[in-house]
Amino acid sequence: MTSLARQRAPRLSLQRLLVGAIVLFFFLFGLVRVGVGALMFAAANGWWTATGEMAEGLAQVAPFLAERADRALVFAFTPASYFLVIMAMGVVLVAGAMSWWRGARRRGVTLIFAYLALHGGLFLNYLEVNPKLLLWGVTVAMWGVLVLTARPQRVSGIARHGLGAHRPFA
Repeated sequence: MTSLARQRAPRLSLQRLLVGAIVLFFFLFGLVRVGVGALMFAAANGWWTATGEMAEGLAQVAPFLAERADRALVFAFTPASYFLVIMAMGVVLVAGAMSWWRGARRRGVTLIFAYLALHGGLFLNYLEVNPKLLLWGVTVAMWGVLVLTARPQRVSGIARHGLGAHRPFA
């Protein structure tokens, strides 16, 4: 291997593995939200019949939303609108992960932050505290790791491979 090839080979470090795992988690979690949100939205509108656990989940969402409709701070959701929000959250999360992978780290962390804001907004809207709040806290911590690793590295005052790096053909 020539010295030039050695310089271009990516370094595999614990930090890169951790960040890769976090971004992969966000991507897969986003895909699940898109898929489940779309299926539940279709079932809530009567376009198909949910069965099994999906039917149980759908049966639980309507009473949950109805019980809390009077105390919603901003918006009282219907089951269909709730599942649209779930689906939109998934789209934003997938877009954030894909942006990160494509090298647009600032856009990636911004989109993932938008997902976190939407998710947190659901808790705030109903002033709800439940075990899913712990998952939200973990995802906020994971986002924090991405923010810290997305900072540009400076070499002789020039940003490299991070926020603010200009790579026109990346």
